[in-house]
Amino acid sequence: MEPLFSSPFLLLKIAHYLGIFLVVSTVFSEWLLVQPQLKRSEVLRLSKIDAGYGLGAIIVVAAGLTMWLSDIGKPTEFYDRNVYIYVKLAVFTAVGLLSIYPTIWFVKNRKGEQEDLVEVPKIIQTSLTVEVLLLLTMPVWAVLMVYG
Repeated sequence: MEPLFSSPFLLLKIAHYLGIFLVVSTVFSEWLLVQPQLKRSEVLRLSKIDAGYGLGAIIVVAAGLTMWLSDIGKPTEFYDRNVYIYVKLAVFTAVGLLSIYPTIWFVKNRKGEQEDLVEVPKIIQTSLTVEVLLLLTMPVWAVLMVYG
């Protein structure tokens, strides 16, 4: 019997799920932590959380594309002909695009006197809210992909 963790497909699935958990937890954390005014120290913390989001997104994309485009796991045709994977990609891309402005804002505003208050643009909270809502639809698309 082959050892459980020697399967490349299993390792890719684990990496994919860990990346998903990292993406969801960081976006949700940002959404909860962003306020109309933040101390620079809080912006610095948010920029670190946002870096975790970026790492998670890279892991999700790398593992997902490897599973799709390689002979590991399901055949490529399974994904190619499945409309729901394209919906998942579109939603994930939308989340990524929505995250650009908050990321840039966190990076630009993290430096300075740590006790200074910074006004947070309303669009950041709005972007994070939409990101959370979009991420909440992902399990639906994933299940439909598997059974569609």
